[in-house]
Amino acid sequence: FPPIKFFEIIDICLINAMGPPGGGRNPITNRYLRHFNFLAMPDMEQSTMKLVFGKIMQATFTLDFGSEIKETLNPLLESTCNLFHNVSAKFLPLPAHVQYTFNLRDVARCFVYLYSADPKVIKTKDQWARLWCHECFRVFGDRMINDQHKNQLIELIDEQLQANWGLEWKNIVTAKRLIYGDFMVPGADPRVYDECPDMDQLTKIMNDYLDDYNRDISPP
Repeated sequence: FPPIKFFEIIDICLINAMGPPGGGRNPITNRYLRHFNFLAMPDMEQSTMKLVFGKIMQATFTLDFGSEIKETLNPLLESTCNLFHNVSAKFLPLPAHVQYTFNLRDVARCFVYLYSADPKVIKTKDQWARLWCHECFRVFGDRMINDQHKNQLIELIDEQLQANWGLEWKNIVTAKRLIYGDFMVPGADPRVYDECPDMDQLTKIMNDYLDDYNRDISPP
């Protein structure tokens, strides 16, 4: 074999990023780590998460929501934070589902359409809880790879409903599929984000949108 040529690397700054071992991530040997300085970013504490999102939700509740809905602020924050931690612990990023990585951005996405909820549409606690269920299932459930994992996610959501809201998934989600959108009233201004309980009506509206698109777009 030819002799091994020695290379000396000068004036190089190497920056690495990694997550903790587990969920498909292997530990790194200390012989390699000893060459680096460490900067660790701990997870945000649950009390801090509730403080941040609670302040924003308080601004939403200054609208004309009923007292029944305003009283759900603490259950809403507690349930969302607990669900995030439970989902992160149960659904790990393994080779079969590497997309199972969850962070604070996912928690924020659960609140996006809660912030813009319309008090003229969301009038009862059950409606508010159903909207929360949909947003959590939209954020976390869209990554699930099969029905088994989706059902496990529903069980985790149901646990928070029972523990913090005094409700159950089966009682507030009666439709076959839980779908929300702002497209059920064509031409509405402003658009209203609301539940789509009738699948036949939803299919008809989607077909109408498709017909309008095909009519306005000329073929090449």
